[in-house]
Amino acid sequence: MPTDPRDAPPWGLRLAYGGPSFSMAAAGMVFNTWLTYFYLPPGQESRALVSAPLFAAAVLISRLIDAVAEPLIGTWSDRIRTRLGRRRPFLLAGTPILAASYIALWLPPFPPGSAANGLWLVLVLGIYWFAPTTVVTPWFSLLPEIARSPGARVALSGV
Repeated sequence: MPTDPRDAPPWGLRLAYGGPSFSMAAAGMVFNTWLTYFYLPPGQESRALVSAPLFAAAVLISRLIDAVAEPLIGTWSDRIRTRLGRRRPFLLAGTPILAASYIALWLPPFPPGSAANGLWLVLVLGIYWFAPTTVVTPWFSLLPEIARSPGARVALSGV
């Protein structure tokens, strides 16, 4: 798709829009790679923070929360009208919750093997998967509002 170079968003806007992708990708890689190992260290069952079935249930429940939240947040952020706009309230409210829940995942307050760790994991994972929905869904929805043409959208999202 040929684009007019004058249509491309300025680099500052490209970096501001695309920059959070790096932190989300990095956090996601750590999460996907290490969370299971952290809660269920292989060969060290006595140090496991939760049982394997409880860990699996926590992941399943949290992803179900995310599946319900996605369309709700998307619809809400499309319809809401505030003095900050439609998307910013979600970004501003969701970002600190996302950061806090990510940190809380790695700081379970109970001893290894405690059922309370399982409840902690369900609660924090539920919040963790809800929070990025409140940030990422409105953030992606900003793209057509910031860049009006298809070429500008590609340039903006391709940083």
